[in-house]
Amino acid sequence: MIDAEANSILGDFGGASFFEPKEVEIRNGLERLEVRAFGCLVEELLALSKHDNSDSHIREILMMLQNRCMHEVNGNRPLFSEIKEICSSV
Repeated sequence: MIDAEANSILGDFGGASFFEPKEVEIRNGLERLEVRAFGCLVEELLALSKHDNSDSHIREILMMLQNRCMHEVNGNRPLFSEIKEICSSV
């Protein structure tokens, strides 16, 4: 996405890959790469909304989620199914 002056606002250079669906370890590893990208997006959205204190509880949950998504160890990041559960609970 770009703004009116053609400045980049949002971009995604995700890891496009092909793998057999039965390869669970590979599938989860690749998904967790995308989860890190999602964490970067959440981080940017939180930064853009830092002055909005209308719901600090949701903000705290999103900060926790962002930190988990960007964990240094790929295997310690949540999968999108867990992220969906977390987001559905707020």
